[in-house]
Amino acid sequence: MERTPLWIGALACALSIAVVSPGVAAARGNAEARCVKASSTVRDKAVSRLTARAALLCLMNRERRKNGLAPLAENERLRQAAFLHARWMVRNKNFTHFRPGGIDLEARLRAQGYIPRVGGWFVGENIGYGLPRRSSPADQVRFWMASPAHRANILNPRFRAAGLGVFSGTPRNSIPMGATYAIDFGSRR
Repeated sequence: MERTPLWIGALACALSIAVVSPGVAAARGNAEARCVKASSTVRDKAVSRLTARAALLCLMNRERRKNGLAPLAENERLRQAAFLHARWMVRNKNFTHFRPGGIDLEARLRAQGYIPRVGGWFVGENIGYGLPRRSSPADQVRFWMASPAHRANILNPRFRAAGLGVFSGTPRNSIPMGATYAIDFGSRR
């Protein structure tokens, strides 16, 4: 049995919850071509974040395909919620799914209009960060796939859409070359 180093477990956290509401499907694209930049580190520039998001989606969909699952489609509302959360974690030096005042994943997705008041939804979230030499999308997906809870979210057949948020820096220190990731998953129940 291969043992996962302790620092990998400290870099990522997963959450899945069921909530009530209807939603939106996301546009699909050919993300496979975007896997090319998966080993690049993230800089605080919009183009780099776009590249990192595309690589993350590509790599997660590659894992889903290996397991006979449908690909995740990127959803703008989920993306906005994930990006705002990744940015909040870096700026507030707080690595958590829950913000002060009871603001959790459901509240953040409702604020972005992803979860309306009626209907059934299933949502989840992976968060993680990497220091400069371990901050690429490929590193992050490797960490998540080595963690049972994160792997379960990525390979959950109920999830159909994802929002990928990437922000330069880490919530644990002020090293600007690291990267913080938040991935919000969703589907209609």
